[in-house]
Amino acid sequence: MIIEGVEKLVESMVPEEFQAVPLQRTIDDWITFEKTARVIDFWAEDSNLYPIFFTPNVRCFLIEARCRHTANGTSATVTVEKLSNGVARGSGGSMLEAAFTLSANANATLKQGPTTVLAGLQVGPGDSVALRAGGTLTSLRNVEVTVLFGILMKDIPIGQSATVILAGLI
Repeated sequence: MIIEGVEKLVESMVPEEFQAVPLQRTIDDWITFEKTARVIDFWAEDSNLYPIFFTPNVRCFLIEARCRHTANGTSATVTVEKLSNGVARGSGGSMLEAAFTLSANANATLKQGPTTVLAGLQVGPGDSVALRAGGTLTSLRNVEVTVLFGILMKDIPIGQSATVILAGLI
């Protein structure tokens, strides 16, 4: 009962011309979201501490990645790797066109696009996304990588609305 009252209140606040407008979309409709992974302070010197930071529930694709670090490593690199189901961290393929070089440009934001291999930039349920460090990481500090992903609207599962789920709990 409470939820129904809230819905009616919200509906009355929305102008009539915007109510019940069918969603029109094409096959190219997609939404974006970001995921960030951080390896703070001196922990950035240990390649074992670079995390698996995303395991999707729906199929999505990498659009771009940005990286920033506060102190250069000797010959450090970091890439974003795709871990297919059953693949160990450090054994996946790179999702980027090239690894980030972290031996220069401290405190600057670096950008990389996706690999040109279609299977390398798509991740699905059961896959994971991780950071993989390489080279000599000595003196490297505070590595942060933000990845921009996209999802095709058609890949988002349709299920019960939140109202129906909450109504069942009351």
